[in-house]
Amino acid sequence: MTIRLRHLAEVNPATPEFDWLPPDSLVPFLPLEAVWPGGMLDVSRRRPRSEVAVGYTRFREGDILIPKITPTFQADRTVIACGIEGGIGAGTTELHIVRVSNCADSHYVRYLLSSKPALDEGEASMIGVAGQKRVPDNFFRDLRVPVADLSQQRAIADYLDAETGRIDALIAKRRRMIELLDEREQAIRDIWVNDQFSRWDSAAFRRQLSHIEQGWSPQCEAVPAEQGEWGVLKTSAVSKGVFLPDENKRLPEYVEPDERWRVRDGDLLVTRGSGSADMVGRAAVACTEGRKLLLSDLIYRLVPYSSDTEYLAEILQSRRLRGLIRACIRMDSGQTLKVRVNDLRELPVPLTPSTEQTRALVELHLRLARTLRVREMLHYQLQLLAEHRRALITAAVNGEIEIPGLAA
Repeated sequence: MTIRLRHLAEVNPATPEFDWLPPDSLVPFLPLEAVWPGGMLDVSRRRPRSEVAVGYTRFREGDILIPKITPTFQADRTVIACGIEGGIGAGTTELHIVRVSNCADSHYVRYLLSSKPALDEGEASMIGVAGQKRVPDNFFRDLRVPVADLSQQRAIADYLDAETGRIDALIAKRRRMIELLDEREQAIRDIWVNDQFSRWDSAAFRRQLSHIEQGWSPQCEAVPAEQGEWGVLKTSAVSKGVFLPDENKRLPEYVEPDERWRVRDGDLLVTRGSGSADMVGRAAVACTEGRKLLLSDLIYRLVPYSSDTEYLAEILQSRRLRGLIRACIRMDSGQTLKVRVNDLRELPVPLTPSTEQTRALVELHLRLARTLRVREMLHYQLQLLAEHRRALITAAVNGEIEIPGLAA
């Protein structure tokens, strides 16, 4: 037997206590990137109440926060608001709020929302355009959930707290192992780059470059372009040596694409500007996967005379070069951090003969091969653990497994 969730909880209820706070008081604020389950929920941010009084989502301590937009909903980033200073907070509009009644346990309801049927049905109910689809609040009100009295709910929630806690600990350990692999990979690259500098004379980067191009900034839509449509790259498309073609904004049909800025496979791209210093000066070689992509004004295209673009990208990813780029970063009048063309031209790089660059890249790839294999294995294990966690939650809330302390 099932009932609709609206009989157990309110969806997006009013929070009148928020209006009782003084306008200049600081309240906890949750952007979407701060909403993660478990101990990863970041409640450290604060904003004046007057700044978030209009156009934001309000919540209380103990409310269930559900990201409504793709792909965060499918990733099951639903979390219970806890540790909220003052008990009242505000968050992004990309959150739904579920506030359970006295006849329900919030941990149990949170697990209901993380079960596979709820996630699958929620994804199927999404509305909007590709890349910006959202789960409507009516889906949660009408969601049918198993009937259980309060003691059963708490028994199931306690069991899942313990079991998913063990799984989450395994997931955390594997994520930490991936972080250590990242550090090892960076160290391997740094040693390799230092070896290149020791083997060959170095000179300003301009000796290697034919020219540097900067893209354009047309008015774009917030959604990514689909196959066959034109998209303008976001700075996040260039990420620590990896090119992410899906990170783009769709060019409206009424805007004529400028073919001068078309990104092609093999282009060496470097981020010119961002709101974060860590994002400035990142390098990657483009692999468009058949997409029609355009260079934005916050990304440079570096055109070498004859050097291998992958070789130059590896040099630019080293701590040696990243540190020099960071020292050159300046803030413009629009509060954007940028690196200038002339600063890039003056970066020191090894004058490695083109015939030696391929051999050097093969050497680097051989050094990295083992870490790449281990990384693939860890990501596969993370996938299996996530699937096991979801299957366990689904079986528990549907009464498919025996719960200790709960009569059959």
